[in-house]
Amino acid sequence: MPSNIGSQTVTVKFFDPVNSATVVDKIALDVRKPGIYTGGYLTKLNNATCQLSPLTCEIGDGTYQVRVQTGAAISTVPISSGAPYIVLRWTYTGSAAADYMDFTNVALVGILSTDIVVGKGTFIGASLQTTFDYTLRTTPNVSDLFLKVEPTVAASMNVRIRRGRINQGVSNLPVPDQLSTTFIAPISNPRIDVVYVDTDGAVKVYTGTENAVPVAPSYSGKIVLAEISLVPSQTSITSTSITDVRSALVAPLLNIRGSKILLWFVGGEVEVVTRASGRPYIDFTGTITSVKANVKTAPTGSSLTIDIKKNGVTIMSSPLTLVAGATIVTSTALAQTSAASGDYFDIDITGIGSTTPGENLTVLLYITPTA
Repeated sequence: MPSNIGSQTVTVKFFDPVNSATVVDKIALDVRKPGIYTGGYLTKLNNATCQLSPLTCEIGDGTYQVRVQTGAAISTVPISSGAPYIVLRWTYTGSAAADYMDFTNVALVGILSTDIVVGKGTFIGASLQTTFDYTLRTTPNVSDLFLKVEPTVAASMNVRIRRGRINQGVSNLPVPDQLSTTFIAPISNPRIDVVYVDTDGAVKVYTGTENAVPVAPSYSGKIVLAEISLVPSQTSITSTSITDVRSALVAPLLNIRGSKILLWFVGGEVEVVTRASGRPYIDFTGTITSVKANVKTAPTGSSLTIDIKKNGVTIMSSPLTLVAGATIVTSTALAQTSAASGDYFDIDITGIGSTTPGENLTVLLYITPTA
């Protein structure tokens, strides 16, 4: 079996023991989708060797599956023009705690169905280039990572956009894992730029305007993925600079029986949080008629309360409240009812159950368009 390269930690779901085939198989298999969840990017060291940054992944051999996390970069990954794909490979031999993951390079035809593909080296002749191709990278099929914008490793004035897909008219366009263009720090005042996917599937950056109190550029007509907050003399973008606003993915606009409905979903146990999900912008004028919320698991001990804001100001006369034990509520207690093109909406979770907070929350905002 491979040696422990990269200070690996091997676990299964909820860190259960990994010395039992029953646990590794029945609990871990397909509980989380295989693929790279964090890190795992390549850097050229020379024409025959590259470095792989620390990573967390779910990996299996088709029968058993584990979670592997490396605590250090791996600087001994071979690569060649004939075998330019870097893959992760794991096999269960009886004690997953000692079954370490292997790092190897293969040709395209050598990739196994159970391999986790990291990326491909690009060569000119025998010379390895500094830019790697992540088109075939194994990104887990989970919504949280779909087109997510993240800092680079090591931090730089670029961001990385995770792999995903958009629908444009009758076209279904793939968006590969990629780096953004380089952001330029503002000169005198802060600025907010946005990262978005254009109608041709290309990831682009829309530069905002410097201001003492900056605002993001208009989202109109764009599939916006993130806002990037920048300050003068900034030299790197960290997670604190990135605001996830994948509203096209997590706050869709539905058309049902003459109403347009904004929908937010917050999975798992809810928490008190400002801006709990995506920020959708609308491109029409209408009247807000009602709001609704439901949960899969009701709050207990105290109420779950939600505030809905338009352009940063609440539209509610009183919070949308799921009392202890309730799973659904509808309200027409609105302080604002008008909606116009360019307006944006947020939800805040302002209170949760004291015993059971509530779980899997859906919030709907109903708007009747102006004829």
